Amino acid sequence: MLPDAAPRPFESERARDAVKTAELLGAWLHLGIGLGRLAVVPRVRMLVATRAARVRLPRPLAGVGGGGPAALHSSYPAVRVAPRPSGPHRARGPLHVPTWTKRGTVRVVVESPKGSAVKFDYDPELDVFAYGKSLVLGLTYPYCWGFLPGTRGQDGDPLDVFVLTDAPSFPGVIIECRLVGVLRLEENAKKRRQRNDRLIAVPVADPKVADGCEDVGDLPERLRDEMEQFFLSTTFFTHKRATVRGWKGHKAAAKLVRRSQTV
Repeated sequence: MLPDAAPRPFESERARDAVKTAELLGAWLHLGIGLGRLAVVPRVRMLVATRAARVRLPRPLAGVGGGGPAALHSSYPAVRVAPRPSGPHRARGPLHVPTWTKRGTVRVVVESPKGSAVKFDYDPELDVFAYGKSLVLGLTYPYCWGFLPGTRGQDGDPLDVFVLTDAPSFPGVIIECRLVGVLRLEENAKKRRQRNDRLIAVPVADPKVADGCEDVGDLPERLRDEMEQFFLSTTFFTHKRATVRGWKGHKAAAKLVRRSQTV
């Protein structure tokens, strides 16, 4: 009978490493700390299946489920989430953007871009642009629709602005514009009829539109008629029963803005 062969050094080391791996895996799973446990299992299985070597177990992501044993470390980088600014450094949102520029133009905050079939509304509490409503079937915004920050109309909201853009933009984009006029609209409120005028503006950075357009009188009559019909169509299925009260030029538009400014 042949004597038992003494175990070779590498076999005893493999066995010892395998035992250590099993002990670490059992201790880690016993802790059951959220995402860390989910991240450990596939990695340990891979190491055990391929080799019995030094096991580098990943710790949980920073801020999720706490940390693991101090002895365990990982090659995975920690994920750090920057805290939301607070106090004087907190972002103030588009409502606090200055209305006027130094050269007498205005800043318009886009809510619904050209081509959108959805009306988006800025929510100052959440500091996001929320889904407001879909337009009437087949209707899309022919130009960018937004508001003038630092103003408040009769309805309690910032003044509405129709920016005659040549291309679409995105919600939250600020466009420097020149006021060319105002479309006077009247609609039902909770207790009475009230004005809800639409300012008309052209982007100063778009010469294809802005050049030669200083007043609404410079716009084709057909274009003005179609803009009137667009605004009436957007309120057709509401209780507002909007009616058009005519057009005013760029001087009346600037006067309306100054009268409605809150800051």
